Amino acid sequence: METGTIINQYKIISAIGKGGMGEVFLAQDTKLKRQVALKILPSEFAADKDRMSRFVREAQSASALNHPNIITIHEIGESDGTHFIATEFIDGKTLNDYKTVNPLNYKSALEIAIQVASALDEAHQAGIVHRDIKPDNVMIRANGLAKILDFGIAKLSGRGDAETRRQGEEDNTLVAASPIPRVPASPSTSPGMIIGTANYMSPEQAKGKAIDTRTDIFSFGVVLYEMIAGGLPFEGENALEMIGAILKDQPKPLSSEVPTEITKIISKCLRKNRDERYQTIKDVMIDLKDVKQDLEFQDKSERSIVPTQDANKTQILQSTTLDEINQTTTNQTVPGKSKTKYFAAGLLTLLLAVGGFLGYKYFGSQPIKVSLESAKFTRLTNSGKVGNFIAISPDGKWLVYTVVEGEQQSLWLKQVAIPDSNTQIAPPSETIYGGMSFSPDGNYLYYTDSGKGNVNGSLFQVPVLGGTARKVVDGIWGKVSFSPDGKQISYISYVDDEDRLMIANADGTEKRLLAVRKGNESFVSGLQGPAWSPDGKTIATTIGTIVPQSMSVATVAISTGEIIQFSSQKFSFTGDVTWLADGKSVLIHARETETQVKSLWQISYPSGEAKQITNDMITRFSISLTADSNALATVQGDQIAHVWIASIADGGRAKQVTSGSDLNVQPTWTTSGKMVFTRASAGASDLFMVDPNSGSPRQLTADAGKNDFPEVSPDERYIVFRSDRSGTNSVWRIGIDGSNPKQLVAGADKPGSFSPDGGEIIFLRNLNKQTVWKVSIEGGEPVQLTDKQSTSPRFSPDGKQFVCLLFDDAEGGPKIAIFPSTGGSPIKTFPAPKTIGTSLRWTPDGQSIAYADSKGGVGNIWTQPVGGGTPKQLTNFTSELIYEFDISRDGKQLVLNRGTRTTDVVLISNIKK
Repeated sequence: METGTIINQYKIISAIGKGGMGEVFLAQDTKLKRQVALKILPSEFAADKDRMSRFVREAQSASALNHPNIITIHEIGESDGTHFIATEFIDGKTLNDYKTVNPLNYKSALEIAIQVASALDEAHQAGIVHRDIKPDNVMIRANGLAKILDFGIAKLSGRGDAETRRQGEEDNTLVAASPIPRVPASPSTSPGMIIGTANYMSPEQAKGKAIDTRTDIFSFGVVLYEMIAGGLPFEGENALEMIGAILKDQPKPLSSEVPTEITKIISKCLRKNRDERYQTIKDVMIDLKDVKQDLEFQDKSERSIVPTQDANKTQILQSTTLDEINQTTTNQTVPGKSKTKYFAAGLLTLLLAVGGFLGYKYFGSQPIKVSLESAKFTRLTNSGKVGNFIAISPDGKWLVYTVVEGEQQSLWLKQVAIPDSNTQIAPPSETIYGGMSFSPDGNYLYYTDSGKGNVNGSLFQVPVLGGTARKVVDGIWGKVSFSPDGKQISYISYVDDEDRLMIANADGTEKRLLAVRKGNESFVSGLQGPAWSPDGKTIATTIGTIVPQSMSVATVAISTGEIIQFSSQKFSFTGDVTWLADGKSVLIHARETETQVKSLWQISYPSGEAKQITNDMITRFSISLTADSNALATVQGDQIAHVWIASIADGGRAKQVTSGSDLNVQPTWTTSGKMVFTRASAGASDLFMVDPNSGSPRQLTADAGKNDFPEVSPDERYIVFRSDRSGTNSVWRIGIDGSNPKQLVAGADKPGSFSPDGGEIIFLRNLNKQTVWKVSIEGGEPVQLTDKQSTSPRFSPDGKQFVCLLFDDAEGGPKIAIFPSTGGSPIKTFPAPKTIGTSLRWTPDGQSIAYADSKGGVGNIWTQPVGGGTPKQLTNFTSELIYEFDISRDGKQLVLNRGTRTTDVVLISNIKK
């Protein structure tokens, strides 16, 4: 077909390829202004009414698949007797070509395999068996996104065995590959017909038997083997020999260097008896994700260690000393000289030994040093659903942690040495557990229950070996710490905008205030707690200011309550603080600036010398140390987040816009239908703009720090966003092209939205609590609008009101509140679900408030009518969370930030030097 030919609305640009089902062309969709792949079906195919009817029916089933890793079928049509299929055009390489140019390592192979498995799971759930999974039917875009092609058209080729085998002998393929998707196989296809690609056939497929989804699992296993090994698991010079090998031979052994878990997965995929194979591709995908997570954790563990110079220095000194003492006397001419040298060596050794003993006796032992250079990393959980708070018992034998499933949490106890020893302490409940600690003797577990999100929680005590939980005290923020004798506890309580450091008896009686910080001054920047020193005289805690965001480590004297900042090291975030056993230093996980990930630090006491132990200690909140300071438990977390767009009219279908390993978050629409979003990588974040229908993202900021939470003005002149480029979180403004940066408000948390006329921006400020403010887009003096804890502000479409999440009732959780744009008291409030997200949006008509709810662990958009009434569900997703979202200015589309989080407990042992 010639260039320029128009078929229906498609204008031929160039030929792409030719296959058994017709020719494929690159074409321009003249109506929707996009490129497509256009397949022209041969006339003999179209002439067979039964076959064409079946083809259309099955193609319609395939087109119903909505998945980022499955090619999209746009249209099946006919124009002047020419039958065609229009599909998404994929600008990429087949997996075969891709791995030639981009050699695969284990991680990249697993990443592609997981995407393919996810696509197959979607197809299998819809009752579709692909039947021809092979590298030529997997396309990889430049950004790493994998797409499965050719859904099942081979099933409908209708060629006899002789013709099929003849073609197979020519190219080792029983059905010719095609650059566009094949439709799913019909269940009415007769057994006995061999259809597929010889190299990747399952045994039952090669025998011409009836097949099910497990045949795709075998083919998938061959593809995975090929990615890992660089060759096929079965050998044959032609298609028939290959089939014979698949039927009778075992796969060639993989190299011993291949991780054992990968080998096991491939082996189970390639079982000849399909009843012994994986029974669902979803199970394969889960195992692949676990292995990938383990490999990534190992990589992070190796990268996280900060090499120390101590060992090298010691070695040099030892080497020099031994050379001097043990220098040979082979060339000595005076016999007495040798004896004198040996005598001196012996005397020196004696003096060193005596000196060491006296030093230990009179000056104390050498301080404990923490190092991960010889550490052992062990994953203690595999659910991917561990909450923020964990604790390990003083003897290292017990671990307590939470499992978070949707809006419910449960509390679990585990014996560290026994993998399957999990015991549920508290059943799933709509509450928040945290603040876990063990008593110094290890007999009791303490934890907090914060109900449905109260600021402070209640402390409970339960015997480790079983028993009834008993309430100890109310008003706990974070976790408690015990005095060395176990008779007292210390904790933080948040009351009337004050951080209060409290002491009480271990049974909760005789509470007393030890120290207080209020206003812009705080004790903590996370939900951690204080740490009682081993000598019982002081409590270590973090102190700092909220604006600028700066934290450091201090001690509070038990006798007087005096706060002494003993370290000059500054952090933008701090987590748990814990004493080492000798009382000469504390461990803390923290980050120096907002652009860094959290790492582990050791801070000497009382000198305050700070030493970074890891480069990128990936934790959430908790670290918990054993009594001998030789092992710690922490929570490791991984997050995947991408930008999607969805039609509001069809809330169950969405298209993925971004891909890759970076976090793509906080998307917002422009008036002209483009999107601005934040891309976070290696601790830094920047703003990007993209047309979701075409083109690549364009970077708008290139500052080395944090640039996030973008909002676009209605006239598209400006973008406002949060940045720490001036040293603290502030609201900045740039032109729509990223030019002319200007700071609008110093010491602000994050922007909300523009007023409809673009003259003002609403934003958050955090001075021991978050409140809503507004400021002119030209800068100037900000105006406070709320005095209660409030977040997520948005101007209404008419600019007369704003909506936010209001926390004015410690017992009742957040409310959706509507205020006048001038501030004051709320006009209306609506109850908010406990699992509500951080984004609120007005519908363009101003009649409803939209929000994301992660009920059941799945994110969906809901709307609350402003006039009252029951909230309505807008989307119908069945997987993944929604972190942020926005509604297009015309009210027809959603842009969504969707993804997954996995968190598990890791034990790091042998850390003491």
